[in-house]
Amino acid sequence: MGRDEGLLGVGLAVCAAAIVGVMLLPAKGSGRIIDSDPVRDGPESDGEAEPEVTITPPPRAGSLKPVRAHLLPDGGPGTVDAQSKVLVSFGWGSSKAQLGRARPRDGQPEAPMSVAADAAGNTWVLDQVNSRIVRLGGEAPIPVGLRKPRDLAVAKNGNAIVVSESTALVLGGDGHQVAEWKLPLKPEGVYADGDDVYVGLEGGATMRIGDTLGAADAQRPELPGWPTRDGRSYVSATLADGARGRVVVMGFDRASKERRFIREIAFGMPVMNVLLIDSDAAGVIYLAAMGERVPGGGYLAEPVPVVDLLCLDPIDGKPLSRTELPANTSADETTREMAALPGGGVVYLLRSEGGAELRRVDCR
Repeated sequence: MGRDEGLLGVGLAVCAAAIVGVMLLPAKGSGRIIDSDPVRDGPESDGEAEPEVTITPPPRAGSLKPVRAHLLPDGGPGTVDAQSKVLVSFGWGSSKAQLGRARPRDGQPEAPMSVAADAAGNTWVLDQVNSRIVRLGGEAPIPVGLRKPRDLAVAKNGNAIVVSESTALVLGGDGHQVAEWKLPLKPEGVYADGDDVYVGLEGGATMRIGDTLGAADAQRPELPGWPTRDGRSYVSATLADGARGRVVVMGFDRASKERRFIREIAFGMPVMNVLLIDSDAAGVIYLAAMGERVPGGGYLAEPVPVVDLLCLDPIDGKPLSRTELPANTSADETTREMAALPGGGVVYLLRSEGGAELRRVDCR
């Protein structure tokens, strides 16, 4: 889902492109539904100040507590300072309790490239610097014999799917190679849904390339987005106007592939890139973007890099709630630093000079 771009203040002025084939107008309310031919606004705000509200997540042992939320100036859902739960901490290195990080004299610095969740909710980390997949469910690491692996997905049968710039591998739990497929373009990511394996390619296309047992798909059909875990939809997210913090989310019916909704989400801050578009088993859509927010809304304050995680309604994409998180600001090359959990919430690998923390966070 992208790479860290270093300090976010550099380059935000160039993010002003509009795509997806419809004319996007300034949105009000909690994200606007856009119906092309014609374009129609969703509910408009009456301009009155909204009262402070309390968001109480569902009870989960050792997880989030009730927090205070304030509506953003654009009328969007509340920004929440969530008390995230640290699942595990890693140092940098190559031992069992460490993850690899590279700082070459010439070349791109690297950190763990990707995180993924299996059907049981256990987190897997693609530690490409140490050529392995670290599994946090207690199993031994899986060796990865692939040059420059970029992303990771976990199948329901326990196989791992790893993609590089030109190849996809299906690996068994002991690291043996089940299948190898050549890719027509550089992949942006990989996803496993049921028995199916999908890759997102440069240019925005999503393609089924085979199944989790290793059978290739000779047809390689293109799909309108990533499949949701509830089996009902495909979803996609595109940065439409980075300077104004506008992201377009689209949902499609899984059976007919007809568009269910298109919605412009206003983050209320300049956005550098979209970090996550994923879902849980109930169909809740998780959208995360990285940007800069001015603390307290003051114009003289120094902007702070943050990650906004939104929960969206699976039917119409309406923002339900929002959680604000600290951002990874180092220049490490990564692909996916967040992943949705089947049971709800996401895992987030937060890095520092001393190591990395895997956190479980939620926006429900």
